[in-house]
Amino acid sequence: MAEQLNGTLGVRSKQGRGSTFTLIVPITDEKKSLTQVVTQDDLPLNSRIVVIDDNPINNLFVKQALQQFKDVQIFQDSSLAMEYLQNNTSAIVITDLNMNGPSGWDILNLVKGNKTIHGANSKVIALTSDESQVTVQIPQGQIHQFDGIMVKPFKLATFVQILTS
Repeated sequence: MAEQLNGTLGVRSKQGRGSTFTLIVPITDEKKSLTQVVTQDDLPLNSRIVVIDDNPINNLFVKQALQQFKDVQIFQDSSLAMEYLQNNTSAIVITDLNMNGPSGWDILNLVKGNKTIHGANSKVIALTSDESQVTVQIPQGQIHQFDGIMVKPFKLATFVQILTS
């Protein structure tokens, strides 16, 4: 919580004397509306999520993090994922960028370009080890943009933040 407030949490302890906890958070003069902290529990657990990464270890991390969701499809082969996405709806697609076969950009274009199957509210999130692949190295002529960027390893808190912002 301290990190979400852009602050720090410290502790100082002496045996037999007790502990002192210190929370430091920045305070500004401008008044902001208080927003509720959103957690995974606030997301619809029946959303269909498609995960595409050619690295099986990365897929295990994501699968573990998303275990509470009821409909998570995981693909190690991006060609199979493309075939699946051409015929099935998805609320959220999490994709690596550089894979053997179709790239994450190809996945993005398929989902965002086919609103009949996926709807206008489908989210496509890039999961990459190098954020510059999404922010700087955009393919020429690219029309669609990712709804969020996550730097590996997959972090549930970042995923929730992208979906709720």
